[in-house]
Amino acid sequence: MKITIIRHAKVNYKWKFWYNSEGFNKACYEYDTSPIDDLKKYNINTSNPIYISDLSRTFHTAKLIFGEAEFNNMSLFNEVQLNAFIDTKIMLPAIVWRAFGRLQWYGNSSKQMETRNETLKRAKKAIYFLEGKNEDCYVVCHACYMRVLLKELKRRGYKGNYSNKHIENLQKFVLVSP
Repeated sequence: MKITIIRHAKVNYKWKFWYNSEGFNKACYEYDTSPIDDLKKYNINTSNPIYISDLSRTFHTAKLIFGEAEFNNMSLFNEVQLNAFIDTKIMLPAIVWRAFGRLQWYGNSSKQMETRNETLKRAKKAIYFLEGKNEDCYVVCHACYMRVLLKELKRRGYKGNYSNKHIENLQKFVLVSP
């Protein structure tokens, strides 16, 4: 079985530099609901199943890549959502909000919407689901979640290209079952 995982296209959203906690949470929502940049694309013609997350950017990316194919919308492939790491009116740079939010996620803090352990369980569940289908497929999802999914696939013996570094928009990873 071959699983091809693709990160969504670039999101047309301009982050501000400074946010308080309420502003950061609002910006995260705005990012999640913003359209994608559809200037870069490549076409894949396939009859294999295509799985996407519940966020609109994966749907629009899938349309960009696969055209009018049928997509299977599944929350198993959603991004790891970010929340402000503290509630404050103090203005901090966006990078601080993102970095400390991810650190809280990594440390399994309940301040974030999902802990790292919960994300890992979700990734395992997604892999069990795909293995149960036992057919070549495509998954269009998100960078943070992709890292967890790729790491778990590697741990389970899947062969292919992996990245522990920055995952580019529209970057593709092809993994083959052991």
